[in-house]
Amino acid sequence: MNSASACPKCGNPVVGGPLDLCPECLLKAGLDAATMEGAGGGAAFSPPDIAELAPLFPDLDIIELLGRGGMGVVYKARQKRLDRLVALKVLPPAATSGAAHFGERFEREARALARLSHPSIVGVHDSGQTGGIYYFVMEFVEGANLRQLLSEGRLRPEQALAVVPQVCEALQYAHDHGIVHRDIKPENILIDASGRVKIADFGLAKILQRGTGGPALTAEGTRMGTPHYMAPEQTERPALVDHRADIYSLGVVLYEMLTGELPLGRFPPPSRRVEIDVRLDEVVLKALEKEPGRRYQQASQVEQDVQHIAATPGRAPAASAAVAASAPPAGGCEYRSRATLFGVPWLHCAFGPDASTGRPRTARGIVAIGDRAAGVIALGGMAGGVFAFGGLAVGLFAFGGLAVGLLALGGFALALALAFGGGAAGTVAIGGWAAGWFGAGGLTRCRYTAGVDPEASFLVPWMRGLWASPAHAVLVPMAASALLTAILLWGAWLARRTAAGRRPSGRVAWAPIAGAATAVAVLLVVAPCGRSVPPAGSDAKGDEAAQLAVACAGKAEGFVRDCLGGDFERAVAGFDRTMARAMPAAELRKLFEKLAAAGGPVVEVGTARAETLGQYLSVYVPVRWERNAIDIKVVYDRAGQVSGLWMVQPGATMPGARPVPRLAPAEEARPAP
Repeated sequence: MNSASACPKCGNPVVGGPLDLCPECLLKAGLDAATMEGAGGGAAFSPPDIAELAPLFPDLDIIELLGRGGMGVVYKARQKRLDRLVALKVLPPAATSGAAHFGERFEREARALARLSHPSIVGVHDSGQTGGIYYFVMEFVEGANLRQLLSEGRLRPEQALAVVPQVCEALQYAHDHGIVHRDIKPENILIDASGRVKIADFGLAKILQRGTGGPALTAEGTRMGTPHYMAPEQTERPALVDHRADIYSLGVVLYEMLTGELPLGRFPPPSRRVEIDVRLDEVVLKALEKEPGRRYQQASQVEQDVQHIAATPGRAPAASAAVAASAPPAGGCEYRSRATLFGVPWLHCAFGPDASTGRPRTARGIVAIGDRAAGVIALGGMAGGVFAFGGLAVGLFAFGGLAVGLLALGGFALALALAFGGGAAGTVAIGGWAAGWFGAGGLTRCRYTAGVDPEASFLVPWMRGLWASPAHAVLVPMAASALLTAILLWGAWLARRTAAGRRPSGRVAWAPIAGAATAVAVLLVVAPCGRSVPPAGSDAKGDEAAQLAVACAGKAEGFVRDCLGGDFERAVAGFDRTMARAMPAAELRKLFEKLAAAGGPVVEVGTARAETLGQYLSVYVPVRWERNAIDIKVVYDRAGQVSGLWMVQPGATMPGARPVPRLAPAEEARPAP
């Protein structure tokens, strides 16, 4: 690994490490997931509060909850005497209360794990039982786990080849000491800030007693592990599981690192999904053999083969005829999101000829982009769907050169209801040439024509409102066309990046869709719509807006005081339906408890100020604690219900918002409870 390389995310120099990521990017990846999901489907339990644990661990200063999973909860803590950070893992009561002789098995396992001293294994400093709680005190690893890195897309082959040897080295060390991990998965492979790979959570391990005659630490016949990563024998013959189950799980992880997908069902070799050295196919497929006797027998063997491939990249043999035949022809490429709805991908981009038929590919997804596209939202040369955009567009709402649908806009529009375009034919037709029942345009062939027949007079004020100015008539179609063109180019970029083996992350894939949807909403909805809060154009309208601001400001100050006073049930009574689901009383309590913990006692609650932006009115209530000061922003909709809650810097405003003057102090305007 080149020690002088640059981080591919931020461009900062990289000191070293297998992933070529700087410490800041690794730490950021670790902070992106606030909780660790439980594996294995076990029922989650409520983690003890820090205040409850503090008396049980007088030697530890427990700082925060890091996460929870199927085998316990983990807290960040500091050892007072040694002044070092540690991880405190507390086992769930359900796993400890019902098992016979659990205390004996726990002590045996803890002693065995404490003997594991390896730079790629998270160390165990202490263990025991206090107040009915079994716990481990472990090494604290500041960084990210492999799952958090994979969430942004698959790793580059050289990154995966740098991670695997360190995992193999740690597994071989544990296997030599008679310990099988039995739950190797991306969540248990950590990358610290210096780039060192560490294996965590040996809590599911089974101690192999060799000649001691002692009882096994895990009950015989118990199935442990995570679905999709478990070796077949962990499900079929759990009592006969040995160290080769870890090698199978490592094969699953390696396949996922290389392709970004799990090897489910009849899966193809990695080289058929992405462009990698075909010698890796043999390594992955041998590790994933169903029969343990046909797999690698030692983790060190996997390490040797992977290191050999990494050291000799130029000596890769030519691909087999089957692999070569399956490669897409020049120009063919596609991107398919991993997330699906009823088996249909949320996003599918496809361009060029299909590999098997030679015909043009068709993109099929909730959002489909390509030469041919079919989906709820379809964009392409030929597009069909609920919302279709393209050269030829067919759908309920069709927009394109030739548009056919219930509502159609285009160069030539054919619609059952409303057609709008250079040439338009429909029940209601508007265009340079219009044919239909009701019509308006330069040349019309309609039963009733606007401006001539009174039956079509309803079109006149509608058209005047739509085309308020010549600039509106020209700029809106131009902006919409530019947006659609940009989305098509972006879809082609996604597909070509994937074909080149550099699959973009989910955030990169969806960000332009969100931006385009927002822009289209602004063009088609916000522009023709009026404000719900009357502008201050006249005294009457200004008074109405100010009175609304006074009422909402009083509500906002009452809301904040209720929260600071602990009456959260009353506080959430004014939430709208969406806000009530997103922020129930329990979550609101946690939010203000965090604010109180960070700021200390409340010193002052200031006078609220209000501003309007579109159909919403925002009220800012300044609150000053002993150690902190923020503005609590409460957003009200036109019905006077809370639709948003934000914590912002003091004095912050929304760009483009209009201040609303207060007619009276909020305390006088606050409605009676």
